[in-house]
Amino acid sequence: MQLEAGGGYLYNKGQKDNDLKNSFYQLYLQAALALAPKVHLIPEIGYIDYGKNEAGGGAPASNLGDLWYLGAKWQIDF
Repeated sequence: MQLEAGGGYLYNKGQKDNDLKNSFYQLYLQAALALAPKVHLIPEIGYIDYGKNEAGGGAPASNLGDLWYLGAKWQIDF
């Protein structure tokens, strides 16, 4: 079994003070399971936070939500 974890973060800001600002991040964990030589099952669990949109000028930020996900893939290497 082989474990892999990762993540990313993104922050966008406009060029003017009243432009829209947004942040976003994602985290995940995978476990590659070898079922046979060159045959793998790779389950993954992850979390995505879509952040908030913040407008300039003192306007309230709007929350864009978040998401948990679970998935898996089969992989055969030739």
